[in-house]
Amino acid sequence: MVMQFVNEILLALTGEVGVFDTRIAFVQKSNESKDIYTINFDGSDLRRITDYKSLTIAPRWSPDNRFLAFTSYRDGNPDIYLRDLGNGSTRKLSFYPGLNVPGSWSRDSARLLVTLSRDGNQEIYDMNVGNLLLQRLTRDFAIDVSPVRSPDEKRIAFVSNRSGSPQLYVMDAGGGNVRRLTYQGNYNTSPAWSPKGKIIAYEGSVNGRFQIFTIDAEGGDPQQLTFEGGDHESPSWSPDGRYLAFSVRGGNRSRIGIMNSGGQNARVLYEANGACESPFWSPRLR
Repeated sequence: MVMQFVNEILLALTGEVGVFDTRIAFVQKSNESKDIYTINFDGSDLRRITDYKSLTIAPRWSPDNRFLAFTSYRDGNPDIYLRDLGNGSTRKLSFYPGLNVPGSWSRDSARLLVTLSRDGNQEIYDMNVGNLLLQRLTRDFAIDVSPVRSPDEKRIAFVSNRSGSPQLYVMDAGGGNVRRLTYQGNYNTSPAWSPKGKIIAYEGSVNGRFQIFTIDAEGGDPQQLTFEGGDHESPSWSPDGRYLAFSVRGGNRSRIGIMNSGGQNARVLYEANGACESPFWSPRLR
């Protein structure tokens, strides 16, 4: 009730609904296993989603809030699974030999960008979740991974080492018109496209540590948002584009953090001895 009240106040003051009824999925390591958990925006109500006694990574919430896609090694191969958040059922979505990793959903929750190594090296495909048909989008001898759609679905940001080191690239939704986006730094990865469409957040290496940056989707100079010690990784936008969730590793501790989109007012959402990583923000709950 309190969260709903605050959302209504924000709507009245700003014209936009807040994110107090959202959750953040993330991966936590325990012993030799990794599983997916979710937690409220305020750090309450921690829930365990998977318990496979294997490596389970890369949670990706569908825009209609019905499904959570992820990769798990539960059957030996890194396959993509789809968890129905309503009834708790899980089905295997992609199980080609080699790597299967989910990327960005389409707005209608009908298609999922995926990274597969089924044809040799890692390439990006667009998968129809209903009939599992694939459209291959990249055809390069380099490794192409981590695809994310723009809000208008006209472009896709991704990571490739085709220039010699991992850098961010942007291409048209059909795979054409590829152009390099980042030029500063020798290791840039984990792009996250802002819901407002103009900015892409990512992690980049600085003096041997990863920090969170943003860059204009059209290119230009990046803006560094985090500066503290430890590795700051895997930025994920809130549905309204006001906040970024991210993970931090360092000092024998690991945590999930949240900060304003400009890097201010960082706070710890969850902290543990085991590694916490790969946060991904849910859509607004319906």
